[in-house]
This record gives sequence, C-alpha cells and structure tokens, in this order.
Amino acid sequence: MKTIFIVLLFFFSLFFGIDDLSQTNSRSQDMLLAKQTSYVLICKSENAYAYHTHYCSGLKNCKSNILKLSISNAIHNGYKACRNCY
Repeated sequence: MKTIFIVLLFFFSLFFGIDDLSQTNSRSQDMLLAKQTSYVLICKSENAYAYHTHYCSGLKNCKSNILKLSISNAIHNGYKACRNCY
C-alpha cells in the first residue's frame, strides 16, 4: 500500500509539477507571515482595494504612495485581502 502511494505521488508530481506544490506552500507561508506581522501594505490610490503581505504583482502596479498599516486598520478602511498574497 505504501509503495502504491509513493508511485501515485510520483505521477501526480509529473502531471501537476513540483512548482504548483511549491507555489501553494509559498502562499501558505505568506499567510502565516501576515498573521505573525502586525502590518500590511496598501497602495494609496483611488482604485486600490486590497492589502498585501509583501510587494506582490498587484502592489507593483501602484503608481501612488505605498503605506504600511495594521491589518485591523486596513480592514476598517475597507481594504480586502489581496488574492495573490492570500
């Protein structure tokens, strides 16, 4: 039974790629980092709607100032979690 599991895991990694698994792990680490830190980053523009854990692709597009806020303050001001970071 253990051998079958290992073989299936091997084929799963071939079809879906190891990178997909590491990306999921990276997002989990980002979520853990956000919970451990007391701040998030936001873009201070009219169209900004999300808070970020780091300088992700969504935040790189910001043409305004980038501010550091507490998570509770960002939520209170109407920001939602970034889909790339979380």
